[in-house]
Amino acid sequence: MLITLQDLLLQTSRIREKSAESSHIVHEITKDIQLLDLAKRNLVASVNSLRRFGMMGVWALRIRPSMAILTVLVVNGVSQLEDQLAATPRKYPDISQSLAVCCYVTID
Repeated sequence: MLITLQDLLLQTSRIREKSAESSHIVHEITKDIQLLDLAKRNLVASVNSLRRFGMMGVWALRIRPSMAILTVLVVNGVSQLEDQLAATPRKYPDISQSLAVCCYVTID
């Protein structure tokens, strides 16, 4: 059995074609895997965000009664602060001195 040079060249060209096809298939598979991996990461990030958003909703419902109380305290405190500043006979020429007074005024 004698193999000619032409047969060898034909076999090598077939092997190259099969190799190119295999390389293309592998490239397509890895590209699909990368896309699936990206989709998985995006899905995990979305689920985590939705979970955190749900937790924020639960905490917002728990905090709402406290916020009403806090709002009343702040409004009362601001009005008391205004009264105390209005009762102060001095005029403060710049904002830093006014802030210094605000820091030392007590709110009951």
